[in-house]
Amino acid sequence: MKECLVAVDVGGTNIASGLVDFQGNVLARGKKPTCAGTGVQNVLGRIMDAVAAEIEKSQALGCTPVGVGLGIPGLQDSLKGLSYSAANLDPAWKQIKVTAQVEQRFGLPAEMDNDVRCHALGEKLYGAGRGVENLILITLGTGIGAGIFLNGKMFYGAGGCGGEVGHVTIMEDGPLCSCGNHGCVEALCGAPGISRRAREEIAAGVQSKILALAGGDLNAVTPKLIYEAALAGDPLAEKVMAQTGNYLGIAMAGVVNIINPELLIIGGGVAGAGEMLIGKVRETIKKRAMAQQAALVKVVSAELGEDAGLIGAAMLLPVRGRIDSQRMEQNLR
Repeated sequence: MKECLVAVDVGGTNIASGLVDFQGNVLARGKKPTCAGTGVQNVLGRIMDAVAAEIEKSQALGCTPVGVGLGIPGLQDSLKGLSYSAANLDPAWKQIKVTAQVEQRFGLPAEMDNDVRCHALGEKLYGAGRGVENLILITLGTGIGAGIFLNGKMFYGAGGCGGEVGHVTIMEDGPLCSCGNHGCVEALCGAPGISRRAREEIAAGVQSKILALAGGDLNAVTPKLIYEAALAGDPLAEKVMAQTGNYLGIAMAGVVNIINPELLIIGGGVAGAGEMLIGKVRETIKKRAMAQQAALVKVVSAELGEDAGLIGAAMLLPVRGRIDSQRMEQNLR
């Protein structure tokens, strides 16, 4: 029977799960609400249920699960399987030994990493980053995260918390960020920040199609509606989208100067705006980064969508040697 890997990608809203083969193909998918904020044990239990559901599916698919890979948000020592904190899962989520609990319950080797790093690994192996040694992937959603590869290896930093691009300050007296700082990229360009900027202008009297698309409810304004209004030529929506690309570009120009990557991949829900957003990021990097670095880096959209996190989580096991190379070769035939 063919071997496969169980993958779980945990978000603040949903837990995505799946079965992945050793060629990066997603064989099965599942999704369930995370029920964040309902208690650590309840959220952990839902993660365990997602693993169990995929193992149950494997029989019908004719494959045998040989390991579990998990993408977990928040700060962590991924190599030790220790999640320091994940406030968007539960405020009390502290010092959780995730992989040890999974291994104990299912009797399979388990590996974990930050959810965004899993997305980056998936894109590097099977998506937009194939064959690239130095790259950055940023995900734009409620928050902004990054996965960085230097000379072909994932960058973690001294304490395992490197890559927090979303918390680079780009506006000294800017809006309050979830991290407690002011003017972070995430506070301005995360989904809530984009919506807030549009709402503030509408509340101040600026006329916009955004409000009509939101059914007259300012609280219903989302980046998706802003993008739709921008496509229809709405001046405020166009302004907000351009500002978002510019703010991101300012932050990424600094990162490009420091790291000198070949590739910047932009993914996540907000990145659905495509060239309207990515084109502005590219333009701002060209204007603000040093000439040689700016000329080298390509800025592209992610290719794998939601599957990136599942594929990357699954591939943690072979990449870290939990599945030996001979076993991989047998599955790749």
